[in-house]
Amino acid sequence: MENRLKKLKKSIDHSEYSNLTFTNDHKRNVMNRIRQTEERDEDILLAVLQLLAEPKTGFELTQRLRSRGIKKFEEDEGALYTLLHSIELKNWVGSTWNDHKQKEYYLQSKGKKIVKKAEHPTKALNLMALLER
Repeated sequence: MENRLKKLKKSIDHSEYSNLTFTNDHKRNVMNRIRQTEERDEDILLAVLQLLAEPKTGFELTQRLRSRGIKKFEEDEGALYTLLHSIELKNWVGSTWNDHKQKEYYLQSKGKKIVKKAEHPTKALNLMALLER
């Protein structure tokens, strides 16, 4: 280990963090989350809907998804437009052409209701099942 990392570890061991303890289950859960590279389709769909609270082009949406750590569309941008088209058919989002001749997507009232339900902590909502109906 590099010297600077050893110093950092030593300073952490002697700070406020020295009193923290974690169960083996907690450590295992943290490691599993770190190793988890596959994004869930439901999480991606919710992120898309949340981001469309303000109108965005597909390019802007891709950038915002990337900033959230969602990399699914980096190699396959067409998949994003397929998803946008399917949720547009469900009337969750709408689209319009802006002054720069770019298509912008925005959340419609039905989409806003779905996001609100999906974000509610006590309600379990399966977005993918709703999309497939």
